[in-house]
Amino acid sequence: MHGAGITTVGELARSEPAQLAARFGSLGAHLYELANGHDPRPVVADWQRKSYGEENTFERDLTLDSLELERTLVAHGEAIGRRLRADDVRARTITLKLKLARPLGAGRYPIITRSFSLEQPTDDGAEITAAATRMLSRIRRSDKIRLAGIQVHNLERSDPSQLGLFDPARASESRRSRLNHAIDEVARRFGETALTRGMVRADRAAPSRRIK
Repeated sequence: MHGAGITTVGELARSEPAQLAARFGSLGAHLYELANGHDPRPVVADWQRKSYGEENTFERDLTLDSLELERTLVAHGEAIGRRLRADDVRARTITLKLKLARPLGAGRYPIITRSFSLEQPTDDGAEITAAATRMLSRIRRSDKIRLAGIQVHNLERSDPSQLGLFDPARASESRRSRLNHAIDEVARRFGETALTRGMVRADRAAPSRRIK
């Protein structure tokens, strides 16, 4: 939007719908309607979230072994972990979404997804990122990437009583949990960029970002 000279909702509302559709596709037309207060979707009072996801469309195509792709997946995993912890839920299934740089015509590109279910649900960004990164090995190495995203689903309410004091795996999980909550507290008081894991600030590297 900033690249198109649109920096406020008011500017979006005054834009030409045809130009938005030409530049952003169906998303542009949808955002134009929202900016002008038009939304036909019904209000659901008892709606519950089924999944969390973040994705980036890149300014240039990336190789599977590129540092920028790795940094983006780290950023997505950490952001999703923060959101899970804020809502006091954990996810059991992680899905990696990739849009391949192989034009199909009419502005379309193939989208592939790979999913992995954990033995235990998690709200740890590092664990989410690790699962997504492992799934990259299931993609053909010659492919280049236009978009990368992570989604988590099969959500469960967090249960601190699951942690055991004398189980080494549970003890490790407990340490990660304490570290994550310490990072969350710093972020709450001083902003998300005040304290992060290595490479996590790469979510600013791509020109567009979608949060679900």
